[in-house]
Amino acid sequence: MNAVQDIDDISLNIQIQVSKWKLSTVNRLSLLAGIGFALLGVAYLSVPKSIYHFGLDSLRSTQSEPSQPSNAMMWVFRFIGACLVVVSISYLV
Repeated sequence: MNAVQDIDDISLNIQIQVSKWKLSTVNRLSLLAGIGFALLGVAYLSVPKSIYHFGLDSLRSTQSEPSQPSNAMMWVFRFIGACLVVVSISYLV
């Protein structure tokens, strides 16, 4: 009877350790996602013109002339970047 209880205790300890490992892996992935969103937001804030050209020029044919973004579009990209940074910081804290 004592051996059966010891096996149950060992099994319970193994299950607890596995659940802690899974929780820490999920926490690491969420931390990585938050950092990734923050970096994306910083990219939108610092180089919105490059982000604009990368996103739109990749959809166009190579023969057409690349367009210049309007001032309003640059502010929209900066706003998106600021929102990404704020959301990611609040997510990480």
